[in-house]
Formats: sequence, C-alpha cells, structure tokens
Amino acid sequence: MKNLRWGLIGFGDAGENFYKDLKLRKISELKNICSKSRFRELKKIFFDIDITDNYDESIEKTNVDIVYISLINSLHYEYLKKAIKSNKHILIEKPACIDFEEIKDIRKDIYKNKNIYFKEAILYLHHPLIKNIYEISNNENIGKIIKIKSEYGFNFKKKKFLFFLKKKNRKYFDKLSGGGAIMNFGHYPLSAFKVFNKGFGIIKKISKKNIFGSSNVDELSDLEIEFSDQVKLTAKVSIIQNLDSYIEILGEKGSIRINNPWIPNQNYVIILNKNNTKKEYNFIEKKSLWQLTLENIEKDLTQFKNAPSTYGTDISSSIEYMELINKWKSI
Repeated sequence: MKNLRWGLIGFGDAGENFYKDLKLRKISELKNICSKSRFRELKKIFFDIDITDNYDESIEKTNVDIVYISLINSLHYEYLKKAIKSNKHILIEKPACIDFEEIKDIRKDIYKNKNIYFKEAILYLHHPLIKNIYEISNNENIGKIIKIKSEYGFNFKKKKFLFFLKKKNRKYFDKLSGGGAIMNFGHYPLSAFKVFNKGFGIIKKISKKNIFGSSNVDELSDLEIEFSDQVKLTAKVSIIQNLDSYIEILGEKGSIRINNPWIPNQNYVIILNKNNTKKEYNFIEKKSLWQLTLENIEKDLTQFKNAPSTYGTDISSSIEYMELINKWKSI
C-alpha cells in the first residue's frame, strides 16, 4: 500500500483534531470529509478535499481505503455496518457501539470479512507512557497487583462550557444519543485495567453509585469490581464534576501513579511509591496522541495486518469494554 487514503465521517472536535495531525503525515492523505452540520463552512475552506454531507455516499467512496467514524455515539453501529459492507478499514471513535448486542453483531461481520482492519480510537494506549509504566513496574518490582484505580471527568455544566454545551448537549446529556459519563468516559478506566492487569478476569463482585440528571443519563458514577483473582478495579467518571485525572496501580510492595494519562503533556512524570519513599521518573514525548495513533495504523496496514498491534484497541477488546459498560450501567 503506497498511500493510505482516508475518509472522515463527522467533523466535530475529534474529527478536527484528527485532520490537523493527518495532514502532517507522509503516508496518509485525506480524500473525503463528510459533515452535515458544517458542510457549507467546509466547502469554503477545503478545495483539494472532497466535501460531502451524505454519510452513506462517503462510506461508499471508491478512492478511500479507511474511514474514521466520528459521529454521535448512537450512529456508530449503523455506519460501522455500512463501512464493513463497503470493505473499508475502520477507525471508530469510542464507544464503538452503545449496546453489547450491537458490538457482537459488528464482530460477526468483521469475522466474516477477514480483510477488514478494525480499531477503536483509544488514543492514550499508543503513548510511550504505557511502556514506561510496564518497565518501572518490572524493574522496581511493586509485587502482585492488588488494585488499579483511575478517574476522568469534567464539569460540562460550568458557565465557561455553556457555548460548548449548546453544540455538544446530545453527546453528553442525551440518553438516546448515547450520552452519560459511563458511555463517554468509561473506556478510559476499563482499558487501563485491561492493559496493566493483562486482561479481565471473572467478576466476583461489582458495585456502583450513580448520580442521574434531569435528562436521565448517568452524570457521575463510582465503580468497583472485584475479580476472581482478587484484583480490584475502581473507577470514577463524570460529566458534571472536574475529577483528578490519573491511573494508580497498587501492588503488594509499592504503587505507581501517573497524572493526566488520558491526554498527557509533552513532559510527563511517573511516580513510584515504595518502602515509604517517593521516586519520580521524568519523560518527554513530543508527538501528539493522534500522531502516535496514525503512525501505528500506518505501520499495521503497510505490513498488511488485519488487526491492530496496539493491545486493547481491537474488536475483542471492544466486546469486553461494552460488556462491562452494560453491567456498569445496569446494576
């Protein structure tokens, strides 16, 4: 594959950030952008890219190898089905679907067409911080993992977000559109647990505490799962409260913590606590999350891989995340 030809379905914040980094790539090129709400605006800006306002037509473009689907959550399933039918490789914004039965159906379609490359866009998993944490954990021997804790959340009801909310109300606060804290932020703590615990075990006990708003979506949620191997997952997500953004891995002999792992700064610090002593490891990564993600996808597809090489982003992982999210929401 000489060049990787992209189609972008949806041009919200995620789609716009994707475009800014894609245009810097040498192997990848953007052939089509589809946006219903910004069609006229984009037609005036882009003269060398095909701009459309019909999702179905964009999915079927013959000059596109891979599509990034960045639509409202409730539309993911429909356009995943259509992308697979059109034999397109797929990068799908999380959550891949909003229902466990939907993602199982997508898996069935992908398994039928073994040439489809499917990847869920959990960007931080491509960052070197994952490898850094593994290396520190192994070198410093924090012992058997007891618990993995994490948080992620923002207060989207603050005054400074009022304009934002007018545009994004459906994404976060509309139930039918796949809104809620769990659906929009739950993938972060779940994927962190999967990666650092090397998978999910059998659930022994699960409990949660949710706060629902007037729109009947979960706006704040605390989760604790105890697995059969005695390892615990604790998570907190919110769309009405600014939370500490972190991952903390607690072992029998010590712990490791990184702040702001979901959108890390160029200069980031991993903190080791062991024997009542704190040690800081400083790292630098100048590439953006999108640059790292696109680099990974290009490498996979130029090597003709039909599944992502980044652990935690494949269709089997999407199945696991959605199964747990359904349990999280339905307790």
